[in-house]
Amino acid sequence: MEDLSAQPNESVTQACRDGAAVQGVYEFWANPRIKAEAIISSHASSTVERIKDHETILAIQDTTELDFSEHKSKTGIGPLSNPEAKGLKVHTVLAASIEGVPLGVLHQKVWVKTFRKNGRGLFSAVSGTEHLPTS
Repeated sequence: MEDLSAQPNESVTQACRDGAAVQGVYEFWANPRIKAEAIISSHASSTVERIKDHETILAIQDTTELDFSEHKSKTGIGPLSNPEAKGLKVHTVLAASIEGVPLGVLHQKVWVKTFRKNGRGLFSAVSGTEHLPTS
């Protein structure tokens, strides 16, 4: 994991020093004891500590879509803006200095848009939310 944190802009195979490190990253991500909430919470706490060194920060937010349409066997995903596409929605709040230096993620929310039949026989969008706490 140190390899990835040292080179966050690289892919796993490019950032890792050898095959054993690549395998370790994938085993970490596949470990059911590792919870996304714990990772983002720890990261957000570190971000808050970095923010304390700045009088003013920018909280930059964005919602994006992760398109898994090509992964036909993937479960737990829903429709995206393009009705033909399937995936997840992710809203992230990134803290940055006024000079534009990234300080870290303050908040992240991941959800799946699903459709539920209402009383009139019509379908309406429902957001199933997985909230990743940051504190």
